Amino acid sequence: MGRCRRWTSAAGCRTGTGSRRPDHVGRPAGGRGAWPCSVTRWVRRQRLPGTQFISRLVDKLPPNSVTLNAKVSAVRNLPDNEGVEVEYTDHSGQHTVRADAAITAVPHPVISRIVPDLPADRRAALSNLDFARMIRHNAQYSERVWETKHGFDGSGVYTDQTATWITNSPPGDFESGVLAAYINEPAATDLWTGPVDDFVPHFLMDDGPGRAVTERLHQELTPIWPGLDPVLNEARVWQVPYYGPVYPPRYVLDGSYALNREPFGRIHFGGDWVYGFGANDAVRRGRDVVDALRP
Repeated sequence: MGRCRRWTSAAGCRTGTGSRRPDHVGRPAGGRGAWPCSVTRWVRRQRLPGTQFISRLVDKLPPNSVTLNAKVSAVRNLPDNEGVEVEYTDHSGQHTVRADAAITAVPHPVISRIVPDLPADRRAALSNLDFARMIRHNAQYSERVWETKHGFDGSGVYTDQTATWITNSPPGDFESGVLAAYINEPAATDLWTGPVDDFVPHFLMDDGPGRAVTERLHQELTPIWPGLDPVLNEARVWQVPYYGPVYPPRYVLDGSYALNREPFGRIHFGGDWVYGFGANDAVRRGRDVVDALRP
């Protein structure tokens, strides 16, 4: 396992106990590391939600160099090692582009869906993978009871209830606040509805399953934060398939993990878990590939 790093920011991220982390920007606190979520929360406190942050970054790149919100359906090597072909669909329809190389940065269980020409040994290694389901639940409350009465500001990790991670919205102009809860396995499977057939998060439109998640979480949170009012508005519930891979026994020892990280022609695999360290690994692998392709 790699060493955990904790990045801090001038926004002054707080832990669940209310302690303040050092106000350093762009460097590890005390020369060492910090929770990657600190950077995320710094972005939120600057009133730039995640998707807007990505859009702002894209705006600084040359026009038409990046396509956002597109669904990739296939990545193939061209004959004679001439490059790659990528098929994707966006709001304007289906498209095909060619490039010198492709870098995929998706959880490994998804690779076989978008890289159809993998050899048999690669497909066999991927077929042994399972995936972890995750449910995200956002609920607005009329009062920030967790902060005003119980001193909770930040996020907390739990091992004995449905939600494994709960974080609060940054203070704004209103007394109300939003709690975001993340439900991982095995509880996510118990609450899951319908098949998992896409890499795109699904919003639970059915009031029944969504309300069941809300009621279950509220019942568990009320003893933790007495005085917590019922949800102010309808909660928003998302089901996120392929949140992260689940590795079977001996997956690393038998060579399957290393095999699935090897390039296939001009298709490179940047990261099997695109979050935290997985994202860092994807960025580093992408940089190495681009540097290698430079004239």
